[in-house]
Amino acid sequence: MKRFALGLLILAAVAFVIFRRLEHDNGWAGYARATAEAAMVGALADWFAVTALFRHPLRLPIPHTAIIPRRKEALGRSLGEFVRDNFLTPDTVAHKLHEVDPAQRISTWLQNADNVQMTSLKASAALGASLDFLDNDATEQGVQAFMTRRVEAIDAAALMANLIDAVMDGDHHHALYDSAIAGAMSFLAENREVLRERIGHESPWFVPEFLDERVFRRLCGGIEHLLADVAEHPDHELRQAIDTKLQEVAVRLRTDDNTGEWAEELKQRLVSHPEFSAWVTNLWSGARTELAEAARDPSSDLHDRLQSSLTHLGELLLADEDLRRKVNLWTTETARFVVERTGDEVASLITTTVDGWGPTEASERIELQVGKDLQYIRINGTIVGGIAGLIIHTTGQLIA
Repeated sequence: MKRFALGLLILAAVAFVIFRRLEHDNGWAGYARATAEAAMVGALADWFAVTALFRHPLRLPIPHTAIIPRRKEALGRSLGEFVRDNFLTPDTVAHKLHEVDPAQRISTWLQNADNVQMTSLKASAALGASLDFLDNDATEQGVQAFMTRRVEAIDAAALMANLIDAVMDGDHHHALYDSAIAGAMSFLAENREVLRERIGHESPWFVPEFLDERVFRRLCGGIEHLLADVAEHPDHELRQAIDTKLQEVAVRLRTDDNTGEWAEELKQRLVSHPEFSAWVTNLWSGARTELAEAARDPSSDLHDRLQSSLTHLGELLLADEDLRRKVNLWTTETARFVVERTGDEVASLITTTVDGWGPTEASERIELQVGKDLQYIRINGTIVGGIAGLIIHTTGQLIA
């Protein structure tokens, strides 16, 4: 475009020389000479104006030239403020988001299986990276504090009472009874000799050994018979007695302050026990390791669940207009929040970027962006100048 504009100037200069020589013998040549002369003036004037924006014309330090290199800091600041005040306003961004309909776009995006897979991989990679960069000690302390607060917030008495009710309502406690009875019978069978010796030691010296043996057999036999009877009959009176006691405990846990305080004290002992801290630490360590491994494995269940969730989200957004409205509202409000708090930072980014350019670099960058249009100014100046010269010369001839 520079060469084209320069070519028009040279063409006007050549035409001026030619028609200037022909002017004495041909009256019409005066009109052509005046046109070429004015075209040169217009071309030179606009060349000066355009060049003065970016550099000193002919490298002469003429005042008010090389405007952009001299004032690039102010230009960068003005450009940043212009973008902030006219483009990064909450209302402008909200209006654009309303036209875009983010929820609809998300839904359309998630209809494509390749997009879902890619999004799942990116999300998993982000999760894995975040786990790698976490401060393990600080995270463990945070998890420890969180778990402690959650346990301390539990009403221990109510929890224990509800647990008793739940176990008894489903008759699950009978399985516990059966297990306890089986354990007791097994204990008696395996430790019969030890128990016999213990009774022998505790028996007075004057009691004959055969009598100790008889008492031991009757005692063990009675216990075994009782346990077998309880195991065989689900409605045994001993079971019912224990059921009654458990129900009473549940009632006391709900109504008796002393029992409630006992449950809370038991809970506090649990929380303060070193084993609780060790359990929480092991729980977090195991969860972190498994999450990191799953995030790195494209065939893991984590990826499958993420893809399934993303696909389901796309289907929900497509079918549920109210959900789309909520997503759009959330997106708009989030954008408003971000714009309101980062507009100055964006303006500052533009300002500092322009400030970082050297005078020559700034001039070249801007000229490359708008220079083509500016060269049209030179071209138009040449044409308009020629037309103006022709009109002025014609007017002068008519007046004369």
